[in-house]
Amino acid sequence: MPQEAREQALRELDRMEKMSPQSAEYPVIKTYLDWLVDLPWNKISDDNLEIAHARQVLDEDHYDLQEVKDRIIEYLAVRKMVKEREGQAAEQGDGAQAGQGEAMGTILCFVGPPGLARPPWASRSPGPWAASSRA
Repeated sequence: MPQEAREQALRELDRMEKMSPQSAEYPVIKTYLDWLVDLPWNKISDDNLEIAHARQVLDEDHYDLQEVKDRIIEYLAVRKMVKEREGQAAEQGDGAQAGQGEAMGTILCFVGPPGLARPPWASRSPGPWAASSRA
């Protein structure tokens, strides 16, 4: 776990230790700490930028939500295009452009009213939209 995340986790743990387990905030902090501990901080995975595969996975695992699925496909298509252009620039010996379009640890944020079940978007592993690196 990175130092900044560790410090935040320790601050939250200290807060949790000082409050009653019956407090309304106690389970929220506990869930947050569990989430922090479960994150694969040092795991790096390869991106799967195959659009057809991503569309298949999204259609199989998620009913409706077409706008969200279209946004994910759009994001993957742009990432794939940037990666291909970087490969072409590297082949042509243009080192100035190589590596400039890669976003480190990109996060897609899905927001909406409560009850829309946003967590399943991120919980499928390995997903075609999984981040390729973590700090």
